[in-house]
Amino acid sequence: MGAWGPGNLDNDSALDWVERFREKGAVAVAEAFDAAGTDDYLDVDEGSEALAAAEIVAAAFEKPNPAASSDLIDLVTRHAATIRALPDIRQKALAAVDRVLLETSELRELWHEDGEDYAKQWLDAVKDLKMRLN
Repeated sequence: MGAWGPGNLDNDSALDWVERFREKGAVAVAEAFDAAGTDDYLDVDEGSEALAAAEIVAAAFEKPNPAASSDLIDLVTRHAATIRALPDIRQKALAAVDRVLLETSELRELWHEDGEDYAKQWLDAVKDLKMRLN
């Protein structure tokens, strides 16, 4: 995982997914949550994409990540109405975030391997996201 910080958008997988969102809009959001699914083990890329999609949902409901770029906020604003129209989208976002926090998540596993301080920073970012989704 190419990560430069503990934030939900601070890794290569998340930024690659944002480009997919730029091309596909709300469809990419739904696909990210579907990919997170309920399989036994959640791949690091799927987990990162689910968190990025959840950040987009939070921003669409006017609770953006303070660290999000103005370009990303502008992009979300253009798609906000179609994102908000997706059935149960906030609940799906919360379910995907909860899925990433399970012990069967490679993303969670990798952050915990980096040490307690890094794991705490990452967990704080995920908890902040959950609060903004509620």
